[in-house]
Amino acid sequence: VVSAFERFSYCKYAPLVRTCYPKGDGLSSVGELIDNCVLRVVIWLVGVLTISLNCVVVIGRVCFQGENPAHSLVIKNLAVADFLMGVYLLAVACKDSELRAVFNQFALSWMQSGACAVLGVVAVASSEVSIFILTYLSLERYVMLVHPYKNCHVSLPAAALSMACLWLGGLLLAVLPLLGLAPSFYASNAVCFPLHLHHVYADGWQYSTAMFVCLNGACLVVICFCYVSIFRSIQQTRRETADCVHGAARTSFAQRFFLIVLTDAMCWAPIMLMKLLALANITISDSAYAWLAVLVLPINSTLNPLLYSLSTQAFKKRM
Repeated sequence: VVSAFERFSYCKYAPLVRTCYPKGDGLSSVGELIDNCVLRVVIWLVGVLTISLNCVVVIGRVCFQGENPAHSLVIKNLAVADFLMGVYLLAVACKDSELRAVFNQFALSWMQSGACAVLGVVAVASSEVSIFILTYLSLERYVMLVHPYKNCHVSLPAAALSMACLWLGGLLLAVLPLLGLAPSFYASNAVCFPLHLHHVYADGWQYSTAMFVCLNGACLVVICFCYVSIFRSIQQTRRETADCVHGAARTSFAQRFFLIVLTDAMCWAPIMLMKLLALANITISDSAYAWLAVLVLPINSTLNPLLYSLSTQAFKKRM
């Protein structure tokens, strides 16, 4: 039996057909939740790396003493948020293995299941809390380096309260669509992440746009502003002083911070750009959509532990 539809997503409503057109959406096909074998390997690899690296950060920060406890708490919260992205990736990979060769028979029940919604909530909460904490860290470093004489060091209780507020905000953003705003918010694709690129005006598209374009775009602007201000402060300090030791340290920090901002931009800028292109009714290629969902979106969670902990001199000495 052969069925032909306008969109691949309609194939899930005909689970018994052997051939369905279109044959896939770049990410999934009639037989496979993740159709591309390379993407299948990538999702396992990125998931394992994300969980492993963030576990090392959390364990290291818990075991090693002698550093700023407020800063250590923030980094541990960032690692936990990124760890959840690894859990999400491995859960999707396991589901792909479970439904290998028979995906379309169970596609509808899977995408409308509570398990898919929970995975979507975990992924969105992870990505939002992560970018919130990165914004917090950028603002903290901005105050410390650009306005060092104000002595605005964050205390441990203040840092704990800030982290609690960021987690609450991220979880509310992830759960809110399920509380009546958009019940099928996480059912637009097989990986349960609500980018809404192929189905631009699917249930909750306004919410998706506000979160991934407006809110995350604002966070990215704040991070970039903080970096530019820190860089200008470092350059001014180097011109006004002849302290080579502190100048070299500040330059090293600026280079590392530049990598942090660059990875954030490489993660979120393509997502925001493709979202805007989709809203302008410009077709997003299937391959671009697949790589964006499987690699670009979660890669920041893999790189953050390297940039914020594993590459720092203090952490490496303690290790």
